[in-house]
Amino acid sequence: MAEKINMDKTIFFSYSFKDTEVVDEIDKDFQGFPGINIKRCVRDLEYTDSIKEFMKKVRDTDFVFIVISDAFIKSANCMYEITELFKEENFKERILPIVPYESGDARRAKIFTAKDRVQYVKYWKKEREDLEKEISELLNEGTAKQSDDLKKYREISNIVGEFMDTIYDMSYVPLDQLKSDGYKQILKKIGYKEIDKAFEVLLISIIEDKEERDIELDKFINKYPNYFGGYFQKGYIAIEEKKYKLVLHYFTKAIELKPDYAGAYYNRGNAYKNLQRYDEAIKDWEKVIELEPEKKNLPQKWIAEAKEKLKKQKLK
Repeated sequence: MAEKINMDKTIFFSYSFKDTEVVDEIDKDFQGFPGINIKRCVRDLEYTDSIKEFMKKVRDTDFVFIVISDAFIKSANCMYEITELFKEENFKERILPIVPYESGDARRAKIFTAKDRVQYVKYWKKEREDLEKEISELLNEGTAKQSDDLKKYREISNIVGEFMDTIYDMSYVPLDQLKSDGYKQILKKIGYKEIDKAFEVLLISIIEDKEERDIELDKFINKYPNYFGGYFQKGYIAIEEKKYKLVLHYFTKAIELKPDYAGAYYNRGNAYKNLQRYDEAIKDWEKVIELEPEKKNLPQKWIAEAKEKLKKQKLK
């Protein structure tokens, strides 16, 4: 019988593209936590989709990873996401601050003294005033879009001080410590019910010696045979090694234990595709759409491509 765990949690990543390397690491780490859905523009924003509308989705997620850096606070797109988040009454409860850089690093956000925070307020005041001046010099007929931008800059200017005060007042854990602790602090914050098992399997997954890691994962699965997370992790490792038959094996087992987990169907479908078993890939991706209809765009695209390949395969 499948083991019942907590409801899935959706976490939105708000970050500057200048911090992509840090975000990639965290994103990869959280793939080891079944039931946690990470929403990120590089994965969930389709070609020609509205960036503005995607950023508004920050209001619809359970929690928000905010990767605090100097580049983040000076980015109009990043701060626009913050203005959207601040429209929610419980926004403070949903913030998960990530402070990736140590003191002395030029990329570190300078928010830990009142004097530094004032500099960011001045920065956005000047950005707003500069845009106001430039727009005033244009003819009215051509300023509709610029007026929207000015509205955005004004909103940012209005909340930037409150945002920095909010982050400054929050107790945070440095990223290096979060990683070494298996993100236990974050898992506890979001109410992840399988925190002990998830923590244990994460610590195993980051073992550098691959043979030792495989042995420890096998021990974990023997210890928790009805917990799908161990099989999920084995399947995820098999993907990295491009061992697609093993991917099928482990994600099929994970699905048996948790048949409503879209992530397992998503990954197993990709394995079927790589093995040119397109009809089975289509079924798995259709299941993803059934379980998570809000994510239908990418699976629909894959289904269409798989149907074309299946048609060519049958003609041979």
